[in-house]
Amino acid sequence: MAAPGIYTAGRMVYNSTGVKRKDDCMMTFDETFRTMKKYFSKKNFRKFGDGVFSYEFDVTGDGAGRFYVEVRDGVLAIQPFDYRNSLCVFTISSDSLKRILSRSLSPVEAYATGRLAVRGDLSAAFRLADALGLDC
Repeated sequence: MAAPGIYTAGRMVYNSTGVKRKDDCMMTFDETFRTMKKYFSKKNFRKFGDGVFSYEFDVTGDGAGRFYVEVRDGVLAIQPFDYRNSLCVFTISSDSLKRILSRSLSPVEAYATGRLAVRGDLSAAFRLADALGLDC
Protein backbone atom coordinates (compact mmCIF):
# COMPACT_ATOMS: atom_id res chain seq x y z
CA MET A 1 0.00 0.00 0.00
CA ALA A 2 1.30 3.45 -0.91
CA ALA A 3 2.17 5.98 1.77
CA PRO A 4 -0.16 8.96 2.33
CA GLY A 5 0.27 11.49 -0.48
CA ILE A 6 1.73 8.81 -2.78
CA TYR A 7 -0.16 7.00 -5.51
CA THR A 8 0.96 4.44 -8.02
CA ALA A 9 0.22 4.01 -11.71
CA GLY A 10 1.57 0.63 -12.77
CA ARG A 11 5.24 0.64 -11.78
CA MET A 12 5.48 4.43 -11.70
CA VAL A 13 5.20 6.14 -8.31
CA TYR A 14 4.10 9.75 -8.00
CA ASN A 15 3.84 12.11 -5.05
CA SER A 16 0.79 14.29 -4.39
CA THR A 17 2.03 16.94 -6.85
CA GLY A 18 2.30 14.35 -9.63
CA VAL A 19 6.10 14.31 -9.71
CA LYS A 20 7.71 10.92 -10.14
CA ARG A 21 10.05 10.01 -7.29
CA LYS A 22 13.59 9.51 -8.58
CA ASP A 23 14.34 6.51 -6.34
CA ASP A 24 11.45 4.53 -7.83
CA CYS A 25 12.83 4.28 -11.37
CA MET A 26 13.96 0.66 -11.01
CA MET A 27 13.95 -1.82 -13.87
CA THR A 28 12.98 -5.45 -13.62
CA PHE A 29 15.23 -8.10 -15.15
CA ASP A 30 12.75 -8.52 -18.00
CA GLU A 31 13.04 -4.80 -18.80
CA THR A 32 16.84 -4.94 -18.56
CA PHE A 33 16.95 -8.00 -20.82
CA ARG A 34 14.60 -6.47 -23.42
CA THR A 35 16.68 -3.27 -23.45
CA MET A 36 19.86 -5.27 -24.00
CA LYS A 37 18.30 -7.44 -26.69
CA LYS A 38 17.08 -4.36 -28.56
CA TYR A 39 20.48 -2.66 -28.25
CA PHE A 40 22.45 -5.73 -29.39
CA SER A 41 20.04 -6.46 -32.26
CA LYS A 42 20.89 -3.14 -33.91
CA LYS A 43 24.58 -4.01 -34.19
CA ASN A 44 26.46 -5.82 -36.95
CA PHE A 45 28.21 -8.99 -35.82
CA ARG A 46 29.25 -10.26 -39.27
CA LYS A 47 32.81 -9.05 -38.70
CA PHE A 48 33.17 -11.74 -36.02
CA GLY A 49 33.47 -14.18 -38.91
CA ASP A 50 33.23 -17.93 -38.50
CA GLY A 51 33.19 -19.55 -35.10
CA VAL A 52 31.33 -19.27 -31.83
CA PHE A 53 31.83 -16.40 -29.44
CA SER A 54 29.84 -16.59 -26.21
CA TYR A 55 29.46 -14.09 -23.40
CA GLU A 56 27.55 -14.15 -20.14
CA PHE A 57 26.24 -11.04 -18.40
CA ASP A 58 25.60 -11.27 -14.67
CA VAL A 59 23.53 -8.18 -13.90
CA THR A 60 23.36 -7.11 -10.25
CA GLY A 61 21.19 -4.63 -8.36
CA ASP A 62 17.81 -3.58 -9.75
CA GLY A 63 16.91 -5.76 -12.71
CA ALA A 64 19.32 -8.48 -11.56
CA GLY A 65 19.63 -11.69 -13.54
CA ARG A 66 21.77 -13.48 -16.10
CA PHE A 67 21.69 -13.60 -19.85
CA TYR A 68 24.05 -14.72 -22.55
CA VAL A 69 25.07 -13.38 -25.91
CA GLU A 70 26.30 -15.77 -28.54
CA VAL A 71 27.67 -14.87 -31.94
CA ARG A 72 27.81 -17.97 -34.14
CA ASP A 73 29.26 -17.43 -37.61
CA GLY A 74 28.33 -13.74 -37.41
CA VAL A 75 24.73 -14.34 -36.28
CA LEU A 76 23.58 -12.99 -32.91
CA ALA A 77 21.59 -14.93 -30.32
CA ILE A 78 20.73 -13.43 -26.94
CA GLN A 79 18.80 -15.37 -24.30
CA PRO A 80 17.93 -14.92 -20.61
CA PHE A 81 19.84 -17.97 -19.37
CA ASP A 82 23.21 -18.96 -17.93
CA TYR A 83 25.80 -20.07 -20.45
CA ARG A 84 28.31 -22.51 -19.00
CA ASN A 85 31.13 -22.23 -21.54
CA SER A 86 31.40 -18.49 -22.04
CA LEU A 87 34.60 -16.96 -23.33
CA CYS A 88 33.96 -14.06 -21.03
CA VAL A 89 31.67 -13.25 -18.08
CA PHE A 90 30.74 -9.65 -17.29
CA THR A 91 29.44 -8.75 -13.83
CA ILE A 92 27.87 -5.32 -13.73
CA SER A 93 24.98 -3.45 -12.09
CA SER A 94 21.99 -2.64 -14.26
CA ASP A 95 22.63 1.07 -13.66
CA SER A 96 26.25 0.86 -14.87
CA LEU A 97 25.17 -1.24 -17.84
CA LYS A 98 22.59 1.38 -18.84
CA ARG A 99 25.22 4.10 -18.48
CA ILE A 100 27.68 2.23 -20.70
CA LEU A 101 25.06 1.71 -23.39
CA SER A 102 24.06 5.38 -23.26
CA ARG A 103 27.77 6.26 -23.48
CA SER A 104 27.79 8.23 -20.23
CA LEU A 105 30.28 5.70 -18.81
CA SER A 106 33.06 4.03 -20.76
CA PRO A 107 33.68 0.30 -20.28
CA VAL A 108 37.31 1.07 -19.38
CA GLU A 109 36.26 3.54 -16.68
CA ALA A 110 33.68 1.05 -15.34
CA TYR A 111 36.37 -1.66 -15.21
CA ALA A 112 38.97 0.64 -13.62
CA THR A 113 36.55 1.78 -10.90
CA GLY A 114 35.29 -1.72 -10.10
CA ARG A 115 31.80 -1.21 -11.55
CA LEU A 116 32.51 -3.85 -14.20
CA ALA A 117 34.21 -7.16 -13.49
CA VAL A 118 35.45 -9.29 -16.38
CA ARG A 119 36.36 -12.97 -16.06
CA GLY A 120 37.82 -14.89 -18.94
CA ASP A 121 39.29 -13.86 -22.27
CA LEU A 122 39.84 -10.08 -22.29
CA SER A 123 40.50 -10.08 -26.04
CA ALA A 124 37.00 -11.53 -26.51
CA ALA A 125 35.63 -8.74 -24.30
CA PHE A 126 37.32 -6.11 -26.48
CA ARG A 127 36.01 -7.82 -29.60
CA LEU A 128 32.45 -7.52 -28.28
CA ALA A 129 32.97 -3.88 -27.25
CA ASP A 130 34.27 -3.13 -30.76
CA ALA A 131 31.23 -4.78 -32.38
CA LEU A 132 28.97 -2.70 -30.13
CA GLY A 133 30.81 0.49 -31.07
CA LEU A 134 31.93 1.15 -27.51
CA ASP A 135 35.16 3.09 -26.96
CA CYS A 136 37.78 1.10 -25.10
